[in-house]
Amino acid sequence: MRGTAPRVPLAHVVVSLLIGLLLSLAPRPAAAEGVTYVVQPGDSLGFIALSYGATIDAIVRANGLPSPDVIWVGQQLSIPVQSADTSAETGTANDIYTVQLGDTLASIAQRQGVTLSALINANGISDPDLLWVGQKLLIPGPPDGSSLPAPAASQTRYTVQPGDTLGAIAARFATTAAAIARVNRISSPDLIYVGLELTIPGKEWTPPSYPGQVTRFVVSISQQRCWLYRGNTIVADWICSTGQRGAGTRPGAYHIQSKIPVAYGSTWNIWMPYWLGIYWAGGSENGIHGIPYDADSGWRLWEGYVGTPVTFGCVLLDDANARYLYDLAYIGMPVIVQP
Repeated sequence: MRGTAPRVPLAHVVVSLLIGLLLSLAPRPAAAEGVTYVVQPGDSLGFIALSYGATIDAIVRANGLPSPDVIWVGQQLSIPVQSADTSAETGTANDIYTVQLGDTLASIAQRQGVTLSALINANGISDPDLLWVGQKLLIPGPPDGSSLPAPAASQTRYTVQPGDTLGAIAARFATTAAAIARVNRISSPDLIYVGLELTIPGKEWTPPSYPGQVTRFVVSISQQRCWLYRGNTIVADWICSTGQRGAGTRPGAYHIQSKIPVAYGSTWNIWMPYWLGIYWAGGSENGIHGIPYDADSGWRLWEGYVGTPVTFGCVLLDDANARYLYDLAYIGMPVIVQP
């Protein structure tokens, strides 16, 4: 026998509708602390902070995040709005620099006419390699315009043509996509269009070398093997995995351009530990990382398959080897991917 829903008096229905209508028309108080933002695919905390003129640390504190890397699509974030009286803490606009794609602390210090140690001390940086796009840096002291480096004489201008990508343009001029993005203040390689005029940089900045520092990481696609060098001495010899058929890893000479303890791959909804980004492939960055895991279930993707071409274009290492490499790697370290 089917149950019968109880009848609601018509008068009650009318009263409820009227109350709902009055509540919907009532003015809602504006948020005093900031605005609410819903995380979109491809977002990072740096890009969100940059869009709202906030800082990453402020968003982390406002939302009680355990790490700047822990955000997910659909997450609601409270974005704090800086009041006018915070200028005493952050300095004037001329004293703040927002980290761009391809930046290093050394290159920022050089362009701003300050020393690397002064930049590190002014921002309380404990690890010079932990740098992310959108990060706000305090530039110590008013930089003297005369001390800033002049544009390189070898710089040229190029107009984007149909079918161009930042990587193809970089290969044509024997430079890197990160270098072109840095010079032209491009936050994403997708933000180029036909007719855009680009400045093509000259010789790339060479990272400093320190005694005992590893000097390059070499990957062989055909052998599914990789080697870490200190000078001409191999200090690590590992099996690795490159891209599967249809999503192959691109051979070439690159530099580590991003370093993140755990990076999020929004296209596949996965977390990738010990992330070292090396080049842009369309709208996503390919890099080196440990065993990825599903963001929802925690299931470890490709575990036990290291040594077989299984990735979506990245270089895959066992977690222990990925962490070893991550600890020694630095922004600007050469990475050679051989066919």
